[in-house]
Amino acid sequence: MARTKIEWANESWNPVTGCSAVSSGCKNCYARKMANRLRGRCGYDANDPFKITLHEDKLVGLWDLQGKESVRIFVESMGDLFHDDVPDEWIDRVVSAAELVYGRGGKLHDYLFLTKRPDRMYRWAERNTLRGFVDHPNFWMGVTAENQEMADKRLPVLKMLPAAIRWVSIEPMLTAVNIEPWLKNGTLKFVVAGPETGAGARKAESGWFMSLYRQCRKYDVPFFDKRKVGGLSKQFPKGGEDVERIDK
Repeated sequence: MARTKIEWANESWNPVTGCSAVSSGCKNCYARKMANRLRGRCGYDANDPFKITLHEDKLVGLWDLQGKESVRIFVESMGDLFHDDVPDEWIDRVVSAAELVYGRGGKLHDYLFLTKRPDRMYRWAERNTLRGFVDHPNFWMGVTAENQEMADKRLPVLKMLPAAIRWVSIEPMLTAVNIEPWLKNGTLKFVVAGPETGAGARKAESGWFMSLYRQCRKYDVPFFDKRKVGGLSKQFPKGGEDVERIDK
């Protein structure tokens, strides 16, 4: 486990590291850059640091949170659990490990899963309905949708997934995105948005964030704006750490 600077989570957990590009949001992947910096160390291969790698020690390491204050855990900040090269059996083990670790007083930790491969996530869950994400109130299942094309492609699949909380991360936000149909029909219970950062970052327009904020506001869905300057709100499902809303 590791503390994370990602504002919408307290910890990051990476039982899998590595990935491969699938859409335009992958162009400036921060995880790939980080893996290259760590090549030959911390479990990253010296020759191919961003190849799919399964980390047995991370399953055991999750127990560091047993009995501690309940936290939000970002599953896979450095990879994609639902990459085609990750065996179903490994996903089973990751989910089983998450099921067994409780916070203080038996309160569940929240696990925020995020993928760019919802088709694989759905196929896995469909085959594992008894061991998968059904009836797990602390499993938040999300997809990345960096533009309208990916929102239109990935959100219909997410809708089919049995999950207590379905969410979307629109980061890096590369275009304006209309998600109103998925807010209206109850698919989405949480929306995160953020611009691309770092060298070569593509610009996101303020109006895109305002549009998303208003869509979420209309359907009373928590919206988390990751921008350091000009952020509109930082809200969570289940009555989390809400901050003042700004309407313009």
